[in-house]
Amino acid sequence: MIRSPLRGRDPELVLIRQRVSGALGGRGAVVVVEGRAGLGKTRLLAEAAEIAQSMGLRVGSGVAAAMDQAVPMGALVAAVSPLVDPATRSALPYLREQRYWLLEELEGVLEKLAMKSPLLLCIDDVQWADSALLAALRTLPARLMTFPVVWLVAYRPPQALPELRGVIEGLDQAGADRLLLRPLNDETTAQVVTDVLGAEPDDALREMVQTAHGSPFLLVELLHGLREDGLVHVRPGQAELVGNRLPRRVREGMQQRLDGMSDLARRAALVGSVLERGFSFDQVSMMLGEPVPALLGPIDELVRAELLTEEAGQLVFRHDLLREAVRDTLPASARRSLQRQAVDVLLATGAVPVEVAVQLAASAEPGDAAAVETLREASRAVAASGPGTAADLSRRALELASKDDPLRGTLAAETALLLHAAGRVAEGKEFADRILGEILPAQQEGEVRLSIARMLSLSATARADSGLRALALPHLSAPLRARHFATLVHNYVGEGRFTAARERLSEARDVVDNSGDASAIFTLDLAEAFLEYTTADIGRAREMTEAALRDRHLADEPQRVLLGTRSRFRARGRRPAPAAAWGYRRRGSQPRPSARDLHARRGVVGRDAGPASPALPGVRRRLPARPSARRGWASLTDSELAVVGLVVQGMTNREVAERLLVSPHTVSTHLRHVFEKLELNSRVELATAAARHRVPAR
Repeated sequence: MIRSPLRGRDPELVLIRQRVSGALGGRGAVVVVEGRAGLGKTRLLAEAAEIAQSMGLRVGSGVAAAMDQAVPMGALVAAVSPLVDPATRSALPYLREQRYWLLEELEGVLEKLAMKSPLLLCIDDVQWADSALLAALRTLPARLMTFPVVWLVAYRPPQALPELRGVIEGLDQAGADRLLLRPLNDETTAQVVTDVLGAEPDDALREMVQTAHGSPFLLVELLHGLREDGLVHVRPGQAELVGNRLPRRVREGMQQRLDGMSDLARRAALVGSVLERGFSFDQVSMMLGEPVPALLGPIDELVRAELLTEEAGQLVFRHDLLREAVRDTLPASARRSLQRQAVDVLLATGAVPVEVAVQLAASAEPGDAAAVETLREASRAVAASGPGTAADLSRRALELASKDDPLRGTLAAETALLLHAAGRVAEGKEFADRILGEILPAQQEGEVRLSIARMLSLSATARADSGLRALALPHLSAPLRARHFATLVHNYVGEGRFTAARERLSEARDVVDNSGDASAIFTLDLAEAFLEYTTADIGRAREMTEAALRDRHLADEPQRVLLGTRSRFRARGRRPAPAAAWGYRRRGSQPRPSARDLHARRGVVGRDAGPASPALPGVRRRLPARPSARRGWASLTDSELAVVGLVVQGMTNREVAERLLVSPHTVSTHLRHVFEKLELNSRVELATAAARHRVPAR
């Protein structure tokens, strides 16, 4: 069958051609396609793939599936797999617990592929993406922007969860193009009629096709149905409507189509529409309270009516749009009740809480204790991999919990912590300030705020603010108050606010010593040791650190790790570097920016700081102070020049990172700065400019 031309998408195709052409010149790009079901996203991606292939790009395509997430970032793996040799494909780590390594491996694979030939990667139906695929879309396009890789990502906004919306916003901020597919206008609709039927429509047919409301999918379905039913007569130059009725395929809209079926078939379609995309006879039976044998006829009726089909042993709607149309015929109250019932059926037939969480969140009513518990379980299940999603689920559970629900306090605490863990600090702070005091007694609120104050993933400012809020609470126990005082001084030090730390130190020392709390004493001793270090009294700082070490057996693990780092520096006979220790999240990780600022002020940044500053063990090379020039070759730092010298030799980001003993992400960041300063757009342009400037090879 000859495929009809793609109509009504000329501006979108022009932009896609431009980005594909840019890839031939060495430039990467990201294009995000959004639109409701049936508006032609999949067809546009297919057309883009043909354009790219005709222009010499290698193309990979993948589709995210809601019920098929056995392999992390499966859609991306599906797109990349055909482009690599079998050995590389089989070596990829596919297990869910290996998804971090899979992401790293895919980055390296794509770098090597792009060095050989420009790429187009088409990822469809991202609204069903798992957290691993979202992590890949959040990081890989930015890291690979200096390579000729064009990302074409399509999704449905109505089904997009907050985590996906955050990914899309991040791509926007990084310069992605956004294509919003809208319904076809009247002129384009008439063109599609001519393409499908081979003649221009008469006035009656023009009027009928308006019932498709500009949806390419429904329009084509309607036209094929008219031809199948003999309702249209095609003569030279014109297609005439000879029967003034809708074809069987769309039978006077979805409601009329359902009304024409048996009662049990109609009800089976309705309950099927609120289950998962794929559902079983058993699930329909449980929803309707009918035995399975009684459903054989009605289900067969739905299959013959082309609403349902069977895939992999499950019943599915032929298109998601049909499923949505059926579901939309339900009154809002009935739909909500059926969705809530469907959650119970899905759980009873083996679904886990995280699989039904979104539907449950939308359908449960306040006071639904079972829904509260299920949403909490789902939140805990995804907390490690997707704290943002977990926070939304936990927050919804709290909204549903009755005032006397014993889980309210726990949910409030967990939600506040998850919002901060997800990096949504402003939202988390607003939530904590508004909710915690209403639900939790002061002691429990103080414990939650202490956890936030100790989150090293947050800025020292945010941590200090949490501590100040807690210290304003009445009736805190002496040990908890002491821990907050000690942690506050700790955070002031980590922020570089040494004056504020000293102002609080005396009061903190009185409270901590009177409490006798070992953890508070340890934290404050370490903070005070660092303050001594800032006065250049290295001997005193070392003595205080050693004293704290003697009592560290009662300290918690993060504090032991910090001291262990400091102890290694001391044991090797080098000048102690408390700033590095205070900025570490774990042993050997990179310091936070505030720690780098402290290093710079104290003259212990590392190799790039100059000969008087020996490199610290376990600390990666650091950026030197930037030259005063802001543009041109004179503005590049030594680190950036080192990266350029290796990139122009044809190395990938990972190969450059291995040579310079830094991370691939650091290399990518250097390259972005280089491109900005030199006003370049691709590695090809960089190689040409470097040759003219005679940048030495490294």
